[in-house]
Amino acid sequence: MSHAFSTRLGRGAALLSLAAAAGLVAPAINATPIEVTPGATVGVPLYQPGVPPTATVADGKCFFFDPTSCTFSVSADMVGAVQAKGGLVTAVGTTNLNPYGAGLATFVFYFGGPDAASIGIASFEWTGFSTYLTSVEACTPILPVGTCVPGSAGSVSRSTDGATLKYTGLSVGSATPAQIPGFVTDAYAIYTNAKLSDVFDPPNIVVTFNNQQQLTFSGFALTPPSSLPEPGTLVLLGLGLAGLGLSRRRRH
Repeated sequence: MSHAFSTRLGRGAALLSLAAAAGLVAPAINATPIEVTPGATVGVPLYQPGVPPTATVADGKCFFFDPTSCTFSVSADMVGAVQAKGGLVTAVGTTNLNPYGAGLATFVFYFGGPDAASIGIASFEWTGFSTYLTSVEACTPILPVGTCVPGSAGSVSRSTDGATLKYTGLSVGSATPAQIPGFVTDAYAIYTNAKLSDVFDPPNIVVTFNNQQQLTFSGFALTPPSSLPEPGTLVLLGLGLAGLGLSRRRRH
């Protein structure tokens, strides 16, 4: 993904919560997403239609199970090709469904195949979320062709260090709309409080099939938040120390 996006993550969840309490931040469009804390396992909730969602896809990838990669951008053509042949679609962008902020990074994925058996996913592991806040939801209308499979959307576990999300029990049903051949899972969204400028693309997705065969894909990940002070903070700190030294000299 291009690194043309600017600025780094600057506000934590505490500031966001205080702003919301003060009425400075509009309430979330949809209260359905569930936050996944490090070490936790949650059932993935389904999106509940409400205020019309908006989305901008910043970058996307698709992979076939042969394995080969798609070279075209996220589109209905990509979606149809993956559903007809069998593979994975991943994307990153922004949406007003993100409970942490409409301009922050949202990740989306789903699988497709010519029949339900061809998908056969035992687990899906996505590494690279570091210590960012993450919330999950399924049946999201974010990709160009949305999918929604009735019933359970499975569960997701987060590693104790917060870096990895592991999905099991992905739902599989007939393609929607009907003119696109094949079977698909729900479109799964991972909402974060990171900025798009923190996104890069390492080989960090591991798919384990029901027969225990594994494939690794290059998805998207987040650069860990920096614990170093910003340059502006260092300048202010230096001025403060200089002032302290001058004050001491005057006293003597």
